[in-house]
Amino acid sequence: MSKKDGKHDKTLILPIDKTFPHDSKQVWQEAKETLKLLDEALDIENLKSKSPDKIREIIIKMYSIIDRLEDFQERYVGLYDFAPVGYVIISNRGIIHESNHMFATIIGASEDSLINETLESLIVTKDQLAYQLFQKRLFDTGVESGCELRIKTGDSTSTWVCLKGKLYQNKKTGESTGLIVVNDINKYNQAEKALKHSEEKYRSLVDQSVKMVFLYDLEGNFIDVNKDAVEKTKYSEEELLGLNVFDIHSQKYDRDEILHLWEHWKPGQHMIVEAEHVNKNGDIYPVEITTGKISIGNRAYILALVRNITKRKQAEAVIKEANQRVLTILNNLNAVVYVADMETYDTLFVNQYVREIFGDVEGKKCWRVIQSDQAGPCGFCTNQKLVDAQCNPTGIYRWEFKNTRTGKWYDCHDSAIKWIDGRMVRLEIAIDITDRKDAEDALYHEYSFRNAIIDKVREGLCVCHAIGTYPFVKFTVWNDRMTEITGYTLDEINRLGWYQTLYPDPRMQNEAIKRMKTMRQGEDLINEQWEITRADGNKRVLSTSSTIVESDDGAVHVLALMQDVTDRRREEQPVEMLQLVQPRRYDKGQR
Repeated sequence: MSKKDGKHDKTLILPIDKTFPHDSKQVWQEAKETLKLLDEALDIENLKSKSPDKIREIIIKMYSIIDRLEDFQERYVGLYDFAPVGYVIISNRGIIHESNHMFATIIGASEDSLINETLESLIVTKDQLAYQLFQKRLFDTGVESGCELRIKTGDSTSTWVCLKGKLYQNKKTGESTGLIVVNDINKYNQAEKALKHSEEKYRSLVDQSVKMVFLYDLEGNFIDVNKDAVEKTKYSEEELLGLNVFDIHSQKYDRDEILHLWEHWKPGQHMIVEAEHVNKNGDIYPVEITTGKISIGNRAYILALVRNITKRKQAEAVIKEANQRVLTILNNLNAVVYVADMETYDTLFVNQYVREIFGDVEGKKCWRVIQSDQAGPCGFCTNQKLVDAQCNPTGIYRWEFKNTRTGKWYDCHDSAIKWIDGRMVRLEIAIDITDRKDAEDALYHEYSFRNAIIDKVREGLCVCHAIGTYPFVKFTVWNDRMTEITGYTLDEINRLGWYQTLYPDPRMQNEAIKRMKTMRQGEDLINEQWEITRADGNKRVLSTSSTIVESDDGAVHVLALMQDVTDRRREEQPVEMLQLVQPRRYDKGQR
């Protein structure tokens, strides 16, 4: 073979058949005729009888024929290499002898790198058995065969191809060779799969829709229905497709009017209506129909998506009944109940209790009708306390307030809730606590008066009871005089302990504990004197009188009155000593 334009020419070892491009047959026919002339020119016996001039003429003609063959070869190579399909020539052992440019492009390799490789090695492992059967059938029977499989196109990638094979025999060597035509069908497979997937998806969406799907023409005749429509209507699909949409409606409609409406609908327009359907058994059930006009091809149809709303209607009835019960409860509640928009302050609901106090105020501004002398929203409004920064409810906010219009005190429970239309509203439930506040005021005055007496009394006054933990005695009353006497405040004596601070000597502490126990058992003290240690370390003598008091829960408390008699005892001691000494002196004089 010669080299032209730096390219290696291909050796023509197989004829070009119908699998090559459309002009390949013409090229091959011309090539065969030229080869016939060349064979005649190279006939040695024929040349012996020719004159030198004739031989020279034949040689010139032979060169001309060779040029034509080279031209044919170039044309063949172009047709072979740049055909829109891949070509591979393999031996009976599957070894690649030759391949064209398109095949190399399909698998992403160079033509030279494929020579002496096996075609099987280029096939995806899972599909190699299919290829082996294809190759065996081709070489064993010589019958044209084909198969579809995946061929490697790079690292971990592949593409689907269709292989078609034809067997040829080399006349010189007698070896059988196979011409394999390789068509890349990956795109076709993908398109086919996409179409199939689209069809399956459509049918799946229709059949698995939670709604009944009806497609009918502008006369109302059913064209297509889904499984749910068949199930709900109790008809078979064949029966249903033989009906008209008006056959499954329980109500009587003006058919002409509806057909006229459909005729003048624009594609894309739709409407939602509630109606009643009747199934094959005669059962009537409420439905919600979303219907509109669509175009398929050049024809118009009506598409209806129908939902059985029996459960919804039942739920609505239950909700309506529940709402009525709630309204009854709220209207009979002896408390203020009202709902107001948190932005506009419009009252959306008030109960009967509010109407009796404030009148018919529903729909009016809450700050205008529930409070008095307000020029705008109340400065004490709790709206901001009922929601967080994201406007989510924060729970119940409880507060007490004296209404500026009625003059009564209310225990208010405010919360943010979602209203039936989705907006955030303020719900307030307020209980009249005026009587309780009056009682609290009276108790407060009585308590203040009692404390004033306790604090003003000259003696130290305290009340204590036993507890199970350190310091084992807790004082609930401890007047100012007790602080003056002991140097300890109520908090300090409860934290540090009565026994532990006033009686640091262990012997005296034990005696005090025993005496306290007898006091709790009912043995009152009457001016009993005990020496204590004050907070500043000074010793003082206290005269103590005590009694027990029981609280409402049965607990025993010790009430004690204490006087500091230290100075008085110091004054009395010389007198006592004198009284003891004088009689003795008197007796001595008498002697």
